[in-house]
Amino acid sequence: MIPELPATMSAEILLKENAELRMRVACLEERCRELEEKVGKNSQNSSKPPSSDGYQKPCKNSNSPDHSDDLSADKGTDPSDEKPNPKSLRQSSGNKAGGKKGHQGTCLKPVS
Repeated sequence: MIPELPATMSAEILLKENAELRMRVACLEERCRELEEKVGKNSQNSSKPPSSDGYQKPCKNSNSPDHSDDLSADKGTDPSDEKPNPKSLRQSSGNKAGGKKGHQGTCLKPVS
């Protein structure tokens, strides 16, 4: 068992530990803030090259992840209700690819 310490010593130990933990929490909060800023950057809001953005298009509504809740609250819409961007606006014509039947193709004539 742990020997009993006088009340003043245990209070001093707890205060010292509390101060150390508060300093550690402050450091971790700062690190978290830095990492969130780094994740929120893309080629449109920093000097990063577009090739580092990846394949997903950036969201048009939000400039940073911290303000995405504010924007949706202003509009009165839920971000989860938004439809994803369409992949392509082109529609199929129904025709098969390649040359059509009955069309006389042109090519280079063989030379002797």
